[in-house]
Amino acid sequence: MVTASLPGVVGFAVAFGCLATLLLVPDSGAWRWWTAAVGALAPGVGFTLQAMARMAPGAATQQCQGHR
Repeated sequence: MVTASLPGVVGFAVAFGCLATLLLVPDSGAWRWWTAAVGALAPGVGFTLQAMARMAPGAATQQCQGHR
């Protein structure tokens, strides 16, 4: 059985909501570009948060500081 992480599910939910908004609202404007950008980036942010959560707390600190 495969389970999904909360950040991954939230990322895809945000992306789906952005897509639905872009398809269902018959308006043109600058907000559409921001909505498309958020929808495209949301799954990547969710998977990044998931990967950071799996790392050991000390390893994440060392990686951010550039230590090996």
